[in-house]
Amino acid sequence: MDEKQINNDNSETSAGMDFGLDDEFVSIDQAIDELAAEMVDVDGSEEASEEPPSELDRQIAANILKRQKKRSRPSPFKVACGIIILTVAMLIFMSTGVFTIDSIQVDGNDYFTDEEIINMAHATTGKNLFYHSGSREIVKYLEGSPYIEKAKVSKRIPGTLVIRVKEREQIAAVVYNKEYLVVDSQGLLLRRSKTKPKVTIVTGIKIRKMELGEKLEVTNSKEWKSALHILNAMNDGDLYFKKLKVSDDTARGYVYDSMVCKGRVETMIESIEKERLQKVLKALFKKGIKRGTVTLTESGYASFEPKV
Repeated sequence: MDEKQINNDNSETSAGMDFGLDDEFVSIDQAIDELAAEMVDVDGSEEASEEPPSELDRQIAANILKRQKKRSRPSPFKVACGIIILTVAMLIFMSTGVFTIDSIQVDGNDYFTDEEIINMAHATTGKNLFYHSGSREIVKYLEGSPYIEKAKVSKRIPGTLVIRVKEREQIAAVVYNKEYLVVDSQGLLLRRSKTKPKVTIVTGIKIRKMELGEKLEVTNSKEWKSALHILNAMNDGDLYFKKLKVSDDTARGYVYDSMVCKGRVETMIESIEKERLQKVLKALFKKGIKRGTVTLTESGYASFEPKV
């Protein structure tokens, strides 16, 4: 076989090794030249070694390099075996005592203590962190409480179970017979209590139906809606009434039993939101006045008289 025929047979080989990148092609080309030069030096001829490799030598060297490259690639079977071995090793390592739950962290709670949250969630230590499958049950247990609006469970390596809760805030209690119905800002019933809670006591609301975890159903819905609006304005404006009574369009809020603020519902809400009422009360307290009546006018002013 002459040199011309060999060149034709290997034209595809040379073209196949051109990756379209000049720098990479040059490096392969150099490798072919070096290998071809070594092939020329094998015969021990110094004269031949001084001459550049022929095109035939370069084509033979290119074929050798191509076969070596194919042999250097790992087979799909070896790759699959490596992945399986690595996965099994990881599973074995994860099942060891290194990842045993040894602590439970509670975040976001204010009304309940950490211990109460953990007990409500039925969460325990001693289980494997990765194989712990009780997250859904924990969320279900916690969100079953009217006080818990949302619960979330996560895991922290090496052995901490993290429980995050978002609690509903109790802002008032409605008087019902001899009980107090504690509610949140939406009027949702959180609990029933026979002892007076330390929140604003709302009177004059007529209960039609009540159920834990549900909004109160009342017969005088207009007054109840107005009361909730005032309560939320108070909560945002850092104002506290011991007692609140809404009748028709009029509201009466008691700072003390001997200090009352009164006015139309809309006027009181606006006065609280713009912090005008808070400034009036602060000025009275500085003077040591804790008895009297503050009357809010629709024009935005307030009058005071030292009697209830």
